[in-house]
Amino acid sequence: PSENGIDKTALLLLKEDDIRDLIPKIGDRLKFQAGWKKEFQSKVVFQFPLYQDEIPDVSSLSDADDLSTTGDSSTSVDTLIIESDADTSLEGSSYSPFHSPYPLKRQKRIHFDVEAILGQSSRGRKVMGSISCKKLCSKQDRHILVEICTSHMVDHYGDKPSSFIKAALAAAVVDLFPFLKDPESPLGYEAWYCKGAAGRPATGYLEEHLRYVRKKKIAMVKDSPGASSPPTPLTKVSTPPKLRDRTRFFSALA
Repeated sequence: PSENGIDKTALLLLKEDDIRDLIPKIGDRLKFQAGWKKEFQSKVVFQFPLYQDEIPDVSSLSDADDLSTTGDSSTSVDTLIIESDADTSLEGSSYSPFHSPYPLKRQKRIHFDVEAILGQSSRGRKVMGSISCKKLCSKQDRHILVEICTSHMVDHYGDKPSSFIKAALAAAVVDLFPFLKDPESPLGYEAWYCKGAAGRPATGYLEEHLRYVRKKKIAMVKDSPGASSPPTPLTKVSTPPKLRDRTRFFSALA
């Protein structure tokens, strides 16, 4: 009502208690509240913290923006979006709808389905069965496992994937084979991939094989028939003294 100095700006700041005082009659108040909520309490988005027990460990690593979505079912990228409705979460709160809405809280996660990756070849199925049966990973089985998983990663993300992607693959390996986790390490998959820090390079079975793949690729390029080699510099040939004397003699006769 105008006698109370209520304009459009004031309507944005109204609360349930204010409306109750201004419109005592229940019927009129309910009608007003319905229109007021529809007009001024539209949906807004809040930013809630994502706690560690809600997000896999690999999602907290850096390079999370270096991901590319692929159509392969064995690899997937998810984005979590958390949002809230104004008419339920703003009651009793000091937040007002005229404020700019908070940005969406996004958290990227990447998941490698190692079981599906290994199941695509007979070698992969054999090594998966061997590891599951023995409850350990022999050196030979590990080489095949690392080769297949690294090849899949290179096919989808190139031979220089981000640390986030490599850590996600390492985490997926120990998720499929929990008995391969290292109980004494913070994340459990450091034997498969451990991010470099303080000037130290990254380590782990996946990282070592990835380096081998890059070196092999460079060697193949160098040995290819079309590879150009630098021209051989011309060698200066010195003339023997006797030949110089004869040359001078015949030049004088001419």
